[in-house]
Amino acid sequence: MGGSSPLIMILLAILGLAGGIGITAIGPGGVLPTIGLVALTTLTPAEVAGTAIVTHVATGALGTAAYLRSGQLRTPQNARTAVVLSITAAIGTPLGIMINSQLSPRPRRPRPIPANCWSPRSSPWSI
Repeated sequence: MGGSSPLIMILLAILGLAGGIGITAIGPGGVLPTIGLVALTTLTPAEVAGTAIVTHVATGALGTAAYLRSGQLRTPQNARTAVVLSITAAIGTPLGIMINSQLSPRPRRPRPIPANCWSPRSSPWSI
């Protein structure tokens, strides 16, 4: 995403703000930044997933703190539901990462050149 235009960054920021508001106000909303990453950047599916996870962790931590403070998570039923969802999401996250790593194209990395194969004459910069 390096070199993204200021307009793209502004659009991503707007989607991030809308996603943060949506996820803490009514629940859904976290998908908006993910859609923005797919539509507006050249990130691979694995990079989009990793970036989305970071945004979800940030909004989740802040939202949890706010809802704990307001008392919304103090009832046993709400707390139990939150714990069950958190545990199952924690189990599902590494599984999703494994699936994504199998389905996503892998960038081709140049092979290292063994140290004994290089000489100044074989350098692409030699004349």
